[in-house]
Amino acid sequence: MVSVPKSTCTSDASPEKVAPPNSAVLENVASRNTVVLDRKRAEGKRHTQAVIALARRRLNVLWAMLRDNQPYRIPTSETASAA
Repeated sequence: MVSVPKSTCTSDASPEKVAPPNSAVLENVASRNTVVLDRKRAEGKRHTQAVIALARRRLNVLWAMLRDNQPYRIPTSETASAA
């Protein structure tokens, strides 16, 4: 078994500070997923390829959240156009 130092396991985001996602957040994410899948299908990708591309995008977001120790923030129109 690998032992991990405690300093790498701690997080500034305690459960009290991070609110659970509400239905508006989940609807926003679901609608953006549909947009990404539709765009990939329009590019000529098969369904499986489109789902894999979407999964990679979501994993990149998750990795950035873990790396930067930040909670998920819904992209605004300014940040979405910059990406």
